[in-house]
Amino acid sequence: ACAASLRGEGRLPPLYADGASNLERSFDFLVQHVPQPPAVGQSLSFRRVDLWLGGRTLSTLHFDNYENLFAQLVGHKEFVLCPPGDTSRLVDGRLRKAYATWIADDVGSGQFERTAEGGSAEAVMNYAAYDIDAPPAEYAAAAAKLHRMTVRVGPGEVLYIPFGWWHQVRAV
Repeated sequence: ACAASLRGEGRLPPLYADGASNLERSFDFLVQHVPQPPAVGQSLSFRRVDLWLGGRTLSTLHFDNYENLFAQLVGHKEFVLCPPGDTSRLVDGRLRKAYATWIADDVGSGQFERTAEGGSAEAVMNYAAYDIDAPPAEYAAAAAKLHRMTVRVGPGEVLYIPFGWWHQVRAV
């Protein structure tokens, strides 16, 4: 049941393992099965390797304080990318993280939904102030001016995300 949930199948809500520095701590038994960096990354100094697991995942729009080489092993991810120049359109003073909640439907499926109550109280310095897919009225004009690019990454493909680039990631 657990493996099916990670694939986004079955009766359980989709499980998700957040990748923040977890490969060697939480999934050390998988390290030997994770391929070495692709040729483009072999001259880079990797600080860490993260592993995200899940079938119906959404990481809301944010930027990282380091460069990323994102390698997709199984399935597909859709990235919405915005350049650092869009930052003034994405932040509103103090940043808050938007949480998404899994809402099941009657047929055993469902989707992630974000609500006004889903904003964090703590300051989060690298997350957008609003949902770019359904911006509140006060952010609609700013959202319409974003320089959005959408990229789909499949098994064996690598996406380079430079420092400071905004990205939202959804399993598809």
